This record gives sequence, structure tokens and C-alpha cells, in this order.
Amino acid sequence: MGVLSRFGAAALLCTLGLAKPAPAPAETKPINEAASKALKEASLKLCHSTDEYKKTLQFLRDTPDLTIREDVARRIADRVSKGCDGASERFSVVILLLKKIGISETKAIDMSVEVSALPPEMQKNFVEVFTNSFLGEFFDFDYSRAMLLAFELSRDYRGDPTVVREDFIKLVRFCKEANALELPIKMCADYMTKIAKSSQYFQSGVAKPFLELFSALRERKDLSLDIKTSLRVAEQVLRNGPLGPENFLHGYELARKTLEFDKHHALDFAINLAGRSFVGDSPPIMQFPNGEATKL
Repeated sequence: MGVLSRFGAAALLCTLGLAKPAPAPAETKPINEAASKALKEASLKLCHSTDEYKKTLQFLRDTPDLTIREDVARRIADRVSKGCDGASERFSVVILLLKKIGISETKAIDMSVEVSALPPEMQKNFVEVFTNSFLGEFFDFDYSRAMLLAFELSRDYRGDPTVVREDFIKLVRFCKEANALELPIKMCADYMTKIAKSSQYFQSGVAKPFLELFSALRERKDLSLDIKTSLRVAEQVLRNGPLGPENFLHGYELARKTLEFDKHHALDFAINLAGRSFVGDSPPIMQFPNGEATKL
């Protein structure tokens, strides 16, 4: 239950697209097209709620790894049936995964019921991110941290679920395969997970822009930053959306060649300019589930 407390009503309202928009048109935040469309499509479907209840209850009765009393099983089935068609299957997939890796039955039930209400692509993100983070293939995070990350890139992520899932895998493999980084894997993981969240601002994901920017930061003679600084700067720049890298690189050239700043002050100048790459609280969401750019 400790993990669940991290995700309050405000985050869920934001994910559902129910957060109150800014009054002035110029300040209005872009519609959360990807996540809200997926959730709306799920909520507007006609639901075979009785079937979902029956399948969930039968699963709980027939699964030997679960020791759940009949009255509790009925309450769980009732909660799962609210998730519309497919909720029972989503619930069973997640609870078996969590039980297999040793999560307590109470926590496994709560997490599984919550995930069962998500659209299929978001559930797939949850499972993919959690297993890769917790089971040691990539990061070997502890349970709480892996669960937090899994929700951040599924339920609380506002862009195309498919794109961020692919970006996450590419970025964590960058940490594992780039031996020349010579950084602790968890330090690299911290940067990669932050960068993955910026995927929602890029039309085709953030992995390619990251690799291009990281290469420039490391290899350009006028930059030649060390690995840790390159990762830090890349994360700061990419969080500002697709124009962030362009504004940063042009700003750095301006600072060095025209304003004659030293390297340290030129970096600060360029990062500040990159931070002005959008209007409002965050860059616009640039990705639909079908791959089309958001029309603002």
C-alpha cells in the first residue's frame, strides 16, 4: 500500500484529461491526445461486466498459488468487473507476475486491480517496464522504485504508450551495452528513465534525438563534455521538447562565437535558451497512437 500512496488523485485526474485547463487561449495546455484517447476509447465501450466478474472469481478460486477467502475473492471480482472487457485477463496476468517474483499477496492484489482498469497498451507498458526494472535484466531496482517507474511510464504517461515502451528499451540497452560509459549502471539508469519520460514531446520518440545530442556533446570539439555532464545536459535539454536540442546548440554557438563566453557560461546560457523552447507549463504532446503529429 506504500507504493499506492505515491499516486494520488491529482495524477489520475491528469492522466484522465480531467485537469482544469488554463483560461487564456495562449496559455492553454495541449490536449493529452494519446493517453486520453486510449482511456476514452476504453471507457466508452460497452462492457460485459458479468463475464468479467465470473472469469475473475473463477480464476481466484482455481489458482493454487493464491490463498484468498471466498468473500475476499468476490470483492476482488467486483472491483475488477469495473474495468470493462479484458479486465479479468489483465488482472490475472499481473497478479501471477507479481506473485511469481515474491510480492506479498495483498500488494499484488491491489496493484493488479489497479492495472486491470488500464487500457491494454498501458498495461503492456506496466508489465514491460516493471519486469525489466525489477527482475535485473536491466536495472535491478527494488520493488518500490520499479513499481513507481512502471506507473510513470504507463498510467501516468501522457504520450503514445507504444513509443515510450520502445524508447525505454532502447535507452536502457544504451546503458547496458555502452561499456565505454564507465558509469555505475544505476546512475545511467536514473538519467535514462528521466529521458524516457520526455518521449511524449517527440513525434517519433526521444531515443534518436538523445543519441544525436549525446554524440554532439561528447564529440564536437567546441563541446567535448565528459560522460556524466553529457548525460545531465542531454536530460535538461530534451525535457524541453523537439526544439530544445536546436535552441541549445545554436545558443551555445552564439555564446562562444559572438558573445565570447567561456565554456562554462556558454553551457548555462544555452541550457537557459533551450528551456524557452515552448509556451506554457510543458511542451506539447506530439504523438498520437497512430503516429500523427498533434494538431495544436
